[in-house]
Amino acid sequence: MAKVLIVYFTRTETSRIVAEALRDELVKSGATVDVEEIKSAQVKLGAISYLKDCWGAVANGKYALDVPPAHKPVDYDAVLIGTPVWAYGLCGPVKEWLTQTTFEAESKTIFGSFVQCGNSGFDKTHGQIEALVKKPLAAKQTIFQKETKGDGAVAKQKAAEFASSVLKALEKS
Repeated sequence: MAKVLIVYFTRTETSRIVAEALRDELVKSGATVDVEEIKSAQVKLGAISYLKDCWGAVANGKYALDVPPAHKPVDYDAVLIGTPVWAYGLCGPVKEWLTQTTFEAESKTIFGSFVQCGNSGFDKTHGQIEALVKKPLAAKQTIFQKETKGDGAVAKQKAAEFASSVLKALEKS
């Protein structure tokens, strides 16, 4: 039975919707799943705050996490990282969580990322995550914000596909 950690940050609930759907799919497949939501009181709602956060992402701004990373990736078979795209790249709180976390090169842990965006920046964001975890991502999924609207059927289907990709990658490792 696979042991999976889902770590995500959400500003507008989109990442939470995807993380919950992903958790449900993995649990249905028999995996044990822990979920860690990254929070930073620095992040505020509203257009002006969003623009400031985007500027921070471009200018390599630092974010204080409300709570330091609670789980160690080495304790899991897979770690799945969920993030919105800010200014065509990785959002500050997820970057900070990844920076504060220890990744062991010899670890058998595989990594995946699910990225939420309006329409672009997802390839760069997946690449930034790979650089910070120091391993290629075994699975990647991009979910567009519009796909979580209404009943979220498209986002849930993509979460199911991503869960399947992760489980296949675990079988190979």
